[in-house]
Amino acid sequence: MHTDDVERDEIVAGVRRLFDLVADSYDAVGVTLFEPIATGLVEAVGASPGDRAVDLGCGNGVSSRALAAAVGPTGSVVGLDLSPAMVERAAAALDGSPTEVTFVVGDAQDPDLSPASFDAAIASLVVFFLPDAAGAVSRWLRLLRPGGRLGISTFGPSSPQWQALEAPLREFMPPTDPRMAGPQSPFGSDGGMEALVTGAGAVDVQTSSRRVEFAFDDVDHWVRFSRSVGQRIAWERMTDDQRAGVLERSRATFAEVAGPDGSLPVWQQVRYTVGRAPGDPSRS
Repeated sequence: MHTDDVERDEIVAGVRRLFDLVADSYDAVGVTLFEPIATGLVEAVGASPGDRAVDLGCGNGVSSRALAAAVGPTGSVVGLDLSPAMVERAAAALDGSPTEVTFVVGDAQDPDLSPASFDAAIASLVVFFLPDAAGAVSRWLRLLRPGGRLGISTFGPSSPQWQALEAPLREFMPPTDPRMAGPQSPFGSDGGMEALVTGAGAVDVQTSSRRVEFAFDDVDHWVRFSRSVGQRIAWERMTDDQRAGVLERSRATFAEVAGPDGSLPVWQQVRYTVGRAPGDPSRS
């Protein structure tokens, strides 16, 4: 096995372990972040009644729910995720949906799905976890019928107060952490994402954005949230002493930036990059 293959397998295994670990608490700590991001992506990609759609890296199914609502009972949705625990939660969340919804365990990097079989594909907050983002997007486009739409969401800037609160975690996060991507990364700008998707073979590529706002009730609320998402990896990498130090710094920072009522309003900018598979849809 080549070194690159070993590294890729290690990345995939690490992502699977991480999201199996957070599956029970993901999007379940009283923070309204992932649902509006998912709804915005489904709107941006233009999913419509009767579409056959796929949710790549579906997680706990929040994006699949939005897709199912958009395509309706005459459409269908396939959700695919690397984490068996996430797939289990997604299937439970969509049980009884009037839309035909199927969930499978699989790798969004190279999904084992039939080519040219979907009208719309989305990947919400997924692409930055993949070992080969450009290769993955190219494979996603091949899943689409001619003229089919692909939508990808990534993180843009976030509020300075939230960035200050997260600062103690950064030394423990992987260098590819998506919320800290610099301008040299394709995930750090509209132009970078558009170049990534265009380079993979999409046409008519455009980017839009929206700002999602919510609040942390107190510092413990922020800690619960941080441990329920990808940042959990930072907490897992700490020793007990390091964890105690991070918590002490976080409590001090929260006290400095919190509002008069003790809560911390924050915002996150989200980027939606949408393109079409090449070809004439009338000939599909």
